[in-house]
Amino acid sequence: MGLRLNNGDNAMATKTQPDLIKTEIIKNETNTHIDLVMHWNEKTMYFRQIQAETFGIAALICEASEFERWIVDPNIGGNNLRLGVVTTNIRIELVEGGQEEMARAATVLLAIEYDITHR
Repeated sequence: MGLRLNNGDNAMATKTQPDLIKTEIIKNETNTHIDLVMHWNEKTMYFRQIQAETFGIAALICEASEFERWIVDPNIGGNNLRLGVVTTNIRIELVEGGQEEMARAATVLLAIEYDITHR
C-alpha cells in the first residue's frame, strides 16, 4: 500500500467531467512510482469513453513532464470496485526513485488532477 495524498469525492467534477466520481494520488513507499487513480461512473459513460479520457489524461501528464525521463503507463483495464464504477489509473515510473523526484512527480499529478476536476 502507498501513501494517499488525497482521498475525497470531487464535488467540482460536475461541469465537463460529470462521470469522474473520485481521484486519488498514491505514492508507493519505496519512491519508485506514483499513481493517479480515477473512479468513473459507468452508468452514464461508455467504457470506450472512459478509456479515451484516461489516455487523454496520460497525454497531459506526458506534456507536463516532457523534460523528465519517466515512464507514463495508463492502465485502462477497468477494474470494477462496485457495480457501475470503473477504476483506471496512470502510473508514473520514476527513473532514480528519490524523494526529490517523487516530489516533482507528485506536483505534476496534483496539477493535472486539479485541471481535470475543475475544467
